[in-house]
Amino acid sequence: MAVQGDAGQLKTIVVLVAPDKGEDDRRVLISPNKILTEINAKILEGVATGVPTVQLAAKLYLSRQGIEYHVSNMLRQFKVPNRAALVSKAYSMGLFGVGSWPPKVLNEYVRR
Repeated sequence: MAVQGDAGQLKTIVVLVAPDKGEDDRRVLISPNKILTEINAKILEGVATGVPTVQLAAKLYLSRQGIEYHVSNMLRQFKVPNRAALVSKAYSMGLFGVGSWPPKVLNEYVRR
């Protein structure tokens, strides 16, 4: 729609865009492939909960460096710069169940 100014010249153009009605807003953003190993899923859940690296390492019987290794790999896999972005992207991709605490990675994303 064209909006005219006081002197009759074109002042602004307004474009309205409507989404396709056939799309489901609840769709999963990625296919439910087995994209995480079991240990990576547990580490991602710990990171999302805010568990410190040392406590997470003790809980999973890994070293602190082992946890950092897995986190670094997930940062590369998800193409994000830090842990907060990793958790945010995991949520946006639908990896976590909605409305539950502590966060739990859905089984369809875990290789067993």
